Amino acid sequence: MKKEGECPMSKMPLFAFAVVLAFSSAGPLRAQSGEAEYLSRFSGQWQASGLVRRNATSAPNKVSCKMAGNHRQNRAGVGGTCRAALIFTREISADLNYDPVNDRYTGVYKGSTIGPARLSGTRKGDVLTLNVRWPKPVNGDHHATMIINNPDRGAFSFIVIDKVAPDGPVEQMTNLTFAKP
Repeated sequence: MKKEGECPMSKMPLFAFAVVLAFSSAGPLRAQSGEAEYLSRFSGQWQASGLVRRNATSAPNKVSCKMAGNHRQNRAGVGGTCRAALIFTREISADLNYDPVNDRYTGVYKGSTIGPARLSGTRKGDVLTLNVRWPKPVNGDHHATMIINNPDRGAFSFIVIDKVAPDGPVEQMTNLTFAKP
């Protein structure tokens, strides 16, 4: 029987509710701290080398890059310049945001002559797989895939793969390896 001034719910259900709330809240907090640690891996100075194809019909060009990265709890950014001998020099950058509510990454990639691309995807282990949405068609469509593997060993890989025609094969357009100088 309810005593005057007593909560209509018994103490046991209220305690059980508090325990469930605490444990359900711990999951996103753990994920958030794990994502903050992952994003912190991109901070600092980086040098890269690898191959970049300007489009589906071009041969791969050897490039070298100098980049700087930074991070905040749910954000990371890397930007700098890539050069292919005397063929081209390009400013590139990627800015990523992690949303703990839906456990997804979104962001913007700049480096293409057609303008910034939108990024969205998820991380599994050390690998971040992002869908790339170009502002104009590239190799026949608006889509590509970016794969970033950062195992926290002072190096990470950055690969962009694209279907080179609506019915064509999927090919590597960019393959760079970044390392601390």
